[in-house]
Amino acid sequence: AYKLKPLTPHFGAIVEGISLQNRIRKETLKRLEQDLWNHRLLYFTDQGKLSAETQLQISRHFGEIHSTFYKHPKSPHPDIFRVSNDEKEGCTRVGRSGWHIDGTFCEKPFRVQTMHFWSTNKKGSTYFCPLNEVINALTEDERKVWDKIYFVGDSSVHPLIYPHPETHKDTLCFHLGDAFFRCFAEAVDPIEMRAQPLSQKDSNAIRSRLVSLLEDSKRNVQINWKQGDFALIDNLAVGHYASPGTQADPKEGLRVLHRTTVAGHSRPLDLKLEALKTFKKRPTQTEKDKPASTAADSKA
Repeated sequence: AYKLKPLTPHFGAIVEGISLQNRIRKETLKRLEQDLWNHRLLYFTDQGKLSAETQLQISRHFGEIHSTFYKHPKSPHPDIFRVSNDEKEGCTRVGRSGWHIDGTFCEKPFRVQTMHFWSTNKKGSTYFCPLNEVINALTEDERKVWDKIYFVGDSSVHPLIYPHPETHKDTLCFHLGDAFFRCFAEAVDPIEMRAQPLSQKDSNAIRSRLVSLLEDSKRNVQINWKQGDFALIDNLAVGHYASPGTQADPKEGLRVLHRTTVAGHSRPLDLKLEALKTFKKRPTQTEKDKPASTAADSKA
């Protein structure tokens, strides 16, 4: 049986005592899944160069693989997205445009992703930040505003804050890269998918505030990858951002990442609307304190 030790005080776990080179039993995958929802990021070291089928077998436990990305000629499988700092070895400049979760262009953003490093360079780290903690760092006034705000991407509209489909804890849906971010909006029509954009000034202010919360070193973690590292990531609960060093000159070290993404099961908008319905159905304190009526009362 594998063991876990904390990656940070807030989130993440390092998994010890397991080799992913061996075919993983269903019972172990189920336990890993539960640990993933609890810790949000599971980090495995010294796993060698896993085959494409091994990485895909682990990924498929969480659902259907969603692979709409460019198929690099060096990729070992069409469902493996191969990323590098050398265009001859993989797709370049991936994850560098801004803090994000993956798949915001989909109605149902990616549920889970895996990252596996066949080769690393010294500066090619990735930053990760737990999103529930970001929300909890908001002031009361900020939270009231952000609860009503929607992220508008290049082909999608999502509530900025909504409940995670597995843990039901509040999380965030966003991509802050210029190519993916259009604005923040309010007054969204969930049927027509129309929204009233905030002013550019207000959108930029929220965007800047979100970046500052994500980049707080007391909250996030910087993982300096080593060859053979493997990460299992709850994409809906953790934001991430590739450091500038991921695109360092390959002469200083070649970086090769194999990534998979698992299709989402739920629309953030549906989860948000369901949460609002549930909240409205809750009795107020006055209603809780009000005595129940009796038959005699009804006849009076």
